[in-house]
Amino acid sequence: MDVLNRCLIGVRPPASWIEGMTQLQREFRRRAGDDVRPIPESEWLLVVVALGELRVDQMARYQQVVAEIAAQAPPSLSLRSGGPIGLPNATMPKSVALRIDGDTQVLQIIHTAASQQLSLPPAGEFSASIEIAKSRTGNDRTRADMGRAIRSIPPTDFPAWTVSGLEFLRASAGPTGPEYQLINSLPFSVQ
Repeated sequence: MDVLNRCLIGVRPPASWIEGMTQLQREFRRRAGDDVRPIPESEWLLVVVALGELRVDQMARYQQVVAEIAAQAPPSLSLRSGGPIGLPNATMPKSVALRIDGDTQVLQIIHTAASQQLSLPPAGEFSASIEIAKSRTGNDRTRADMGRAIRSIPPTDFPAWTVSGLEFLRASAGPTGPEYQLINSLPFSVQ
């Protein structure tokens, strides 16, 4: 029997954003309280397509399909930070994320095309964001505090982020949470 591998397609934030994201995470936790669990930097990821649990033979096929879709994208995308948002909503969020703005419609198209071509089960709407903190308990008071904290944090201003491809990643359980192993890079078109 094949081992199952939890796989996803995504992009990690650039090194130039890490310090600002860490400060945003600290400021959010200060304002929202101790019931907020910061998500470690190693788990920060803009997930474009969650592929689920795959066998090794499926991984190769899924990589090929997504690589063909990614090759149809423009050579590079320009992304920028859009400030903190609550997920699944701003009033009573279960988590906080950094919204990503810019050429995200291309990522949406890749998400939709890959989901359809690979017959993936519905996983909700595509969210161009990078999750940075979660509620530990999910109780209503914490969620309300998180919503207030999100609204009180000033806008972020990180340098522009140029993305020229996606990463096919395998997640495994590490000592502090998921660890992402790069399986393959999937470049956008080099027209």
